[in-house]
Amino acid sequence: MLNKKLDGRVKSQRPLAQFTTYKIGGPADYYFKAENQVDLKNAVLAARELNLPFFILARGSNVLISDSGFRGLIVHNKPRQCTVKGNSIVADSGINLSQLANFAKENSLSGIEFAAGIPGSLGGAIRGNAGAWGKEMKDLVKKVLIISEQGVFKESNQEQCEFKYRDSVFKHNSEIILSAELGLQKGNKDEIAKEIRRIVKEKKKKQEFKLPSAGCVFKNPLVDYSISELIQKKIDPEKRKADGTIPAGYLIEETGLKGKRIGDAMVSDIHANFIVNLGKATAENVIILIGIIKEKVRGQFGIQLQEEIQYVGFDN
Repeated sequence: MLNKKLDGRVKSQRPLAQFTTYKIGGPADYYFKAENQVDLKNAVLAARELNLPFFILARGSNVLISDSGFRGLIVHNKPRQCTVKGNSIVADSGINLSQLANFAKENSLSGIEFAAGIPGSLGGAIRGNAGAWGKEMKDLVKKVLIISEQGVFKESNQEQCEFKYRDSVFKHNSEIILSAELGLQKGNKDEIAKEIRRIVKEKKKKQEFKLPSAGCVFKNPLVDYSISELIQKKIDPEKRKADGTIPAGYLIEETGLKGKRIGDAMVSDIHANFIVNLGKATAENVIILIGIIKEKVRGQFGIQLQEEIQYVGFDN
């Protein structure tokens, strides 16, 4: 029935590791590649009509897929079109953020340089309000085209997205992001290119790029300790950011967990908020390591870390 609704293009028992930046994940019961927004809408509507669990996968970053895979439909979000609209860009949710930053550069539009080097899609970045260098997606989003929970196309403005730190309304409902309009500013193409190169260079110095990972595993925790309390707990007060958060990577490094390994999953020795796949890591390896990290940070600093990555296939 599902295959009939989707023009016979559904694949069965498709391994998912190849579609993730972690290179981890078992097979999906059903897999469908959405080539355009109509495909994406049809897949979502078909899954809902059949009461079939589904998950939208784009770049496959920021997710950890179960070793047993996904009992339902994986919709691979491939639409990656983008157009210029005045000083704005309208782009499909499946576009890579680095591609989007380069597209903006080629059209002399500035404001999204911070996203260069983030290995994710526009839809995922909006859903999680991704950010770097003091900027977040909420600073750019003007409106988002979605498939509503009732299965119709609908636009949400910036306020309706309910952005918070690494959060949005889309993490708490069943709406699917199709595309978004981002407000940018006219700029000098050469200066924009220079800034993108600087950001990518800095990221390569400080973050893990050589080994498969899902990016930062944990959100930076909001810590309301006084300065004296920070010092008492041996946390450098200078590490606290203007928004009150302390880098999770710093806390993990202070526990001495850099290089900690479970199977082929390891806390990166470059950036402690990255867990890398040394070759044959399993989701179970990563889960065990996440548990160790949370326990260590909680025990040493009294701070409960919360995952930024999304778990897929662990509850079905």
